[in-house]
Parts: sequence; structure tokens; C-alpha cells
Amino acid sequence: MEFFKRFFLYAFIILLCISILHDLTLGTPTTPEINSNPIQSDHNIKFDAQYVKADPGETVLTIVEGINNNNIKKMAPKQIITDFKLINPSIDPHNLRPNHYYYFPLYTNG
Repeated sequence: MEFFKRFFLYAFIILLCISILHDLTLGTPTTPEINSNPIQSDHNIKFDAQYVKADPGETVLTIVEGINNNNIKKMAPKQIITDFKLINPSIDPHNLRPNHYYYFPLYTNG
């Protein structure tokens, strides 16, 4: 009986250490941030900025389409790219790095 008590105690301590190590290295997932101040672009459409992680293979247009629930059919891709550059001035919209976070336009009257 003493053997099982020690075994479960050691197993619990090992699992606790693994859990702590996992949390410290990967962190806790966070929800995307949304900018509460609307941004006015050159084409007179107001939008907010949403902080989103770019997954491998995604582009600015696919991410913007996803966060706007496909409600941007009437917008020109050039306008979307221009708005992305407005809120991310130092980022090349054609070379997003996977697993990095960027601000993307969230259109209020898309």
C-alpha cells in the first residue's frame, strides 16, 4: 500500500511540473484585441483594427475576409491592402510571417 501512495505522489509531482513547464513555455492563449477607436481611411470607410495571428498559408485578404464574415465582397483588394498598410506601416502585406500577430481592418460598414 505504501508503494502505491509514493507512486501516485511522484506521478502527481511529475505531472504538475510538466504542466507548469508547458504553461511557461507556450503561455496562455489570449483572445484577439479589437481597437475601440475607428480608423478613417482614404476611401472614407471607417474600420477598427483587430489583432490576429497569421497562420501558415494565410494572406491579408483571406484573414480580412474571415474576420469580416465574408461581408467585404464590394471592396477592392487594393483598398484592403492599403488599410492594412495604414495600421501596420512597417509590415509588407505580401510577406506575412506565420504565427505572428498583426492588426487587420475590421470594417464597420463593409
